[in-house]
Amino acid sequence: MRVFNVVPPGARTPVLVVLVLVLLVGGGWVLVTWVRPLFAPAYKTQFLIDGTMTSGGPEAVTASLRKAVGNAAADDALALRTFGGECGFGDNTEQLVGFGTGNREEVARATGEVSWGGKPTLVRGVVEAVDDFSKRLAWGADQHGTRVNRLIVVTRHGTDACEDDPAVVQREIHDRLESAGLKVEFKVIGYQVPEGERERLRQISAGIRGDAPIFASDPSRLAAAMEWFTNTQPVLREARKVTDVLNLAVGRVEDARTAIDEGGSTPPATSSTGPNRRTSARRWSRWRTGRERRRRGTSTSRRGGCPRSSGASSSPGGVCWRPPRTADPATPSSPPTARRS
Repeated sequence: MRVFNVVPPGARTPVLVVLVLVLLVGGGWVLVTWVRPLFAPAYKTQFLIDGTMTSGGPEAVTASLRKAVGNAAADDALALRTFGGECGFGDNTEQLVGFGTGNREEVARATGEVSWGGKPTLVRGVVEAVDDFSKRLAWGADQHGTRVNRLIVVTRHGTDACEDDPAVVQREIHDRLESAGLKVEFKVIGYQVPEGERERLRQISAGIRGDAPIFASDPSRLAAAMEWFTNTQPVLREARKVTDVLNLAVGRVEDARTAIDEGGSTPPATSSTGPNRRTSARRWSRWRTGRERRRRGTSTSRRGGCPRSSGASSSPGGVCWRPPRTADPATPSSPPTARRS
């Protein structure tokens, strides 16, 4: 309060307002940047659907997407975007559902409201979908929260009606990811893609640094591919992490057991792993074994109660007996015989 009294009375109110604003802005920055990401979902998945499908495609895509979304984890952040339209127009790709948790029913319902038709604008859809991941106000969309960002693309075309150079697209996507500090996994499913367009789809997938496309020729295989990317892969990823932890624990137990079998006790902690760790444990065990042997060499015998270094021996009655000094040490006296009472 003494510092505040130094401020002239006429300036105290503006200074107080400025301090309050600074605290509010700083607290809001900490909340958005550090606190909020702590509660972000582990997986954030956006589905990018080809909206130009006709003659049976919409029904199969809608059914497979609804099934995969229905089996997704409740705490996953899901979103839905479509592509298709005229080149050069901003509405040739549209996000129907933004990122959010607990919106599985909303995503499933939105798949039935897609306006099918137009030209395939796959590349523009991918670029805008990547931009969705970098929006700071999208739940779990920032780089501090979500562990895995995924874009699952379902297309019936292997070509793009508007973009011919995949290198340009690759640079644009790379720049957007680098500027946002994000890493996005791209999963591509080609549903009934003509044979002549599949190689082009592989090039597009490689250009966006995605996995090799999975081609599905019928609705059942489309549903299986959608389920694999949406739900099966995350389960296998988590199971692999658990297996790695268990393998590390088993390796440490085996190292300890090996050291104990070789005569030591629990090996000392070491920062090395693998063969170096085992070598250190064996050396430590041999050192302990040698030290124990040297200690027993000067200790008292438990069987007779006589010091080993004293030259004494035990009589049949358990009495520690030392032979008398004689002129001829080669003819020592006999130990006394224990009498029976």
